[in-house]
Amino acid sequence: MLVIKITEIMRRELVKLSIDTPISVIAKTLWDKNVGSVLIYDGKEDNIVGFIDDRAIFKLIAENRNPLEVKSSTIFKKLECVPKSLTVKEMWEKYGNSNHKRFGIVDENSKVIGILRKKTLATIHMQLLKEELGIEL
Repeated sequence: MLVIKITEIMRRELVKLSIDTPISVIAKTLWDKNVGSVLIYDGKEDNIVGFIDDRAIFKLIAENRNPLEVKSSTIFKKLECVPKSLTVKEMWEKYGNSNHKRFGIVDENSKVIGILRKKTLATIHMQLLKEELGIEL
């Protein structure tokens, strides 16, 4: 099987906002930057405490909660972090059954250097498996 490092498929352009950022600003940032999630930091920009994705915003609206009254600190999700040294196969074997939809890719200093969606990981892993098995669809 071809070996692909997760650093080759992660998103490197990280959008980071403070834990104090209003939900309306987060929603606008998601739209303007055309991304599905923003990293949330507390204090220093390297102190990532989690992320907020478009689903969290949709959930607020579906629950008839006013995004102008909700603090981002109450809706962010913890970011599951994995080391940058993993290959696609290794990460899939370790996290394929996880409920997490996004993962932070961290360097040896535990600094988040990228984001990887589980959907992207699954797609690439499936392509590698098909290639290894000689399956064409």
